[in-house]
Amino acid sequence: MELDKALQHLYPNIVFSSAFSLNDNSPYDVKLSDDGDGQYISEWNLTDPEPTEEELLQAYDAYMTNPPEPPKTDFQILGEQLVMKDIEIMELRQMNDSLGSQVVDHDIRLMMGGL
Repeated sequence: MELDKALQHLYPNIVFSSAFSLNDNSPYDVKLSDDGDGQYISEWNLTDPEPTEEELLQAYDAYMTNPPEPPKTDFQILGEQLVMKDIEIMELRQMNDSLGSQVVDHDIRLMMGGL
């Protein structure tokens, strides 16, 4: 069992301690350790009680059955934003064409002597 995935299923916003943190005082919810016999929770800083082994196994099975979607990459986010801007531009062009036609119709009526 991958303990981090089980805990992420139970607590989606959980913050794990990082061995690579430049600031040793970074806040975290859980610290996982592995002394060669597999992962275990070495520190638990949540107000909820630490889950039992059975709860962790059930959470891991649920996580593996229905894993969360991976976070979008910066490239995907920029692509979506580009598509939205393209749609906005198309809508503005349609509005511009419509207003341009209305102005032309108005000008023609004025030239013909009235509205």
